[in-house]
Amino acid sequence: MHYRCLQDWQQVRRAQGQFRQARQCEICRQPYKLPAVQCGGGGSGRWDYLRQLLARSSTHVLDSLSCQSWGALAYRAWKLYVLGSSVVGAAQAGAAGLRAGFGMGKTLVVEQTSILLGLLNVLGEMLGTPFAELLWCQAVACVAFALVSEVLYASVLGAVAGGVVGFFRGYCGAVQASFALASQGVVRTAHAGRSLAKAAGMALRLPWFGLRGLLLGLARSLPVRIL
Repeated sequence: MHYRCLQDWQQVRRAQGQFRQARQCEICRQPYKLPAVQCGGGGSGRWDYLRQLLARSSTHVLDSLSCQSWGALAYRAWKLYVLGSSVVGAAQAGAAGLRAGFGMGKTLVVEQTSILLGLLNVLGEMLGTPFAELLWCQAVACVAFALVSEVLYASVLGAVAGGVVGFFRGYCGAVQASFALASQGVVRTAHAGRSLAKAAGMALRLPWFGLRGLLLGLARSLPVRIL
């Protein structure tokens, strides 16, 4: 099998998303043993050797990460960054919402419990018969269950609402930070380009200034005859 044909076949496999099949043989299930990179003589040979070595290393890394290109790898890393920021924001806001909901439910339980105890103290004279006591015990149990459910519902509602708000806030923050970093990179690149253009202009002007100074010096050194 020709080496270039194998490379083309591997590129087709990678384009189809079959990165493992691109690295190993379908018959023996072993990784392909590509020919060693030879270092030629001279500067061009060394540069070719370095270029081939970097190309193979890059291909190996991308195949290991199941990515077709470094751009796809950067996009995947950016998506993981946005997702991680959103999850962290959702966890933080969800925990804060859970605490707020539990505190609200606890406050409501304390208020309703005090009202229930006051009502029991007022109607304590009616608890004379066993049947009435049984009814009051059932009523108190129902009220207690309702109070516990209220605390639970308030906590869950606070956690869910905080998680949704935190996820959206973390997502927006990550996207905004990404755009800010990209715009800052564009501004710095433009500034560096202007600096290089200015330096190139100065470099082009220096020979002309030197030539003009040389001509002026020669003109001053020549004898001038006044006719």
